[in-house]
Amino acid sequence: MKIAVAGASGALGSAIVRELGDSGHTVFRLVRGESRGLDEIGWDPSYGRIPAGALSGLDAVVNLYSTGLAGKRWNAAQKQKIRDSRVVAADTLAAAVRDCGVPLLLNGSETAYYGDTQDRQVSEGDPVGTGFHAELCRDWEAAAEAAGPDTRLLLLRFGTVLGRNSGVVKAQAPAFRAFLGGRLGRGDQYLPWITMADAAAAVRFLMTADGVAGPVNVTAPDPRPQREFAAALGRALGRPALWTLPRPVLRAALGEYADGFYTGQRAVPEVLTAAGFEFRHAELGAALQAVLKAGS
Repeated sequence: MKIAVAGASGALGSAIVRELGDSGHTVFRLVRGESRGLDEIGWDPSYGRIPAGALSGLDAVVNLYSTGLAGKRWNAAQKQKIRDSRVVAADTLAAAVRDCGVPLLLNGSETAYYGDTQDRQVSEGDPVGTGFHAELCRDWEAAAEAAGPDTRLLLLRFGTVLGRNSGVVKAQAPAFRAFLGGRLGRGDQYLPWITMADAAAAVRFLMTADGVAGPVNVTAPDPRPQREFAAALGRALGRPALWTLPRPVLRAALGEYADGFYTGQRAVPEVLTAAGFEFRHAELGAALQAVLKAGS
């Protein structure tokens, strides 16, 4: 297949590009500005611009483009920037997919779509939750609908993606190594997780899962409470999970963005499992050991 990937420079995007390339697909990276090589397609996601016909001849487009949630304290302007980066880019690519007749669009989203579900299990048929992050995912997914009825649309609701040099593992490992690691608040908020290797493999698998469309939870089948994740990460690093980080402390440092660490989704991958996807890492402890050993 000929596949274009937006957001290819991020940790997850890079892993997906490698997975697709290793599987024999031809991969093009969507890059901001002018293309600099035969494997690049230039566009301007900030202003919703892509050259006419730029996606012609492609078999699929994977859209992971977004502005990161972290980095700046959230205020009205920053939240609007976060929202626009996802919605404008998704709408732009979906319209180009439609106009160029691309038969498959895989659009990024997150399990935050379901809001804070506490210990209630959720799958792809459950409704959208409340709060900024849930509504952000709702609008992100809705923008992708511009691809139209002739395109098979997959809405990839990623859980926390575990990679040694990215995301939650990279952020928390230094504290654990310094004997300062532990749970966040009570630690009963569920963490839907998946290893980087499984996330990339799931995207490749869905490319040819012709009967699958709509939302897909890209998560391992066994979401765990955050306190169990903290304990498992500590064991993988040979360190105890001794401490508790109260919500007001992190909120003072990060503002509203910190609230997401104290909420969670007990999301399960019903669609992936029913389609026959086989996880390499289905158990949290073994998954963290594999991630730290592989250095991915």
